Amino acid sequence: MYLSFVNNYEFCYDGFTDETVLVLASLWIYPPFFIYLIWYFQHMVVSKLTPGFW
Repeated sequence: MYLSFVNNYEFCYDGFTDETVLVLASLWIYPPFFIYLIWYFQHMVVSKLTPGFW
């Protein structure tokens, strides 16, 4: 898994900026934080759409 990720990283690096690679790597390394961000955004959207529900 890790080796294929590194190979893809080297292969696709020309198309990405450093910031994009950094974000993708951080999301790949810290999946719980990524899941928390998804939950947080969903929470914000639902609370905006349905005021008083949360």
